[in-house]
Amino acid sequence: MATYVMSDIHGQLNSFHSMIDKIGLDKEKDTLYLLGDYVDWGQDGVGVIQQIMKMQKDGFSIKCLMGNHEKMMLDVIDNLVLSGEEYQECVDIWYRNMGEDTHRLMMCLDNKERDNIIAWLRALNITYHITVRGRDYILCHASPWLEDMDVDYMLNARYDPVAFSNAVRDTCPNTTMICGHTIVYDFKSVDDTMKCKIYRCSPYLIYIDCGAKVLGLKRYARLGCLRLDDLAEFYTE
Repeated sequence: MATYVMSDIHGQLNSFHSMIDKIGLDKEKDTLYLLGDYVDWGQDGVGVIQQIMKMQKDGFSIKCLMGNHEKMMLDVIDNLVLSGEEYQECVDIWYRNMGEDTHRLMMCLDNKERDNIIAWLRALNITYHITVRGRDYILCHASPWLEDMDVDYMLNARYDPVAFSNAVRDTCPNTTMICGHTIVYDFKSVDDTMKCKIYRCSPYLIYIDCGAKVLGLKRYARLGCLRLDDLAEFYTE
């Protein structure tokens, strides 16, 4: 029985398949937490969501959070009834964040499949609190949800990692925060080959977005996965 955490797949369906094979995800024993941003940038964000949904239907224990890119999708969907200008503003924001291909793929689906994906998006969690081998973890996309916090801010927040780590230590001393959203290259967390490496800022804070969204564009990019039972790291190349 193992618990895995992955984030920011960003349409890289082949890399997602490769990572599932690499970790040998066992649907009878293992749980995989995904921290958001399944879509945009890569070529098949809709395919990533469809694959996750299929695996869940097949009995895999996969728990999913919302990322800021899923929120942008829902903003476009929810604002269809608004005036042309307001709707276009939502579309423009999404497209500036590489959402155009995802939008096109969604519009190519039949109504039933599109509605199933929209329902799946609406059911996404915002934060998970879990315990693995006696250690508490808060899993979030960019920031944990706090009472009265604006969802857009929470899904887009970027913090100084040392200050963020110290805040977790001071408020939840037996807890580790695990986040995606910010590519670890921004923290200069790379291995000897200059590939992104999961950033363990401290025992209280870990970032796991290894830049999959820019696969094929940046040599540091790959998909990362962390096993919480022993903190083993896994990467696609």
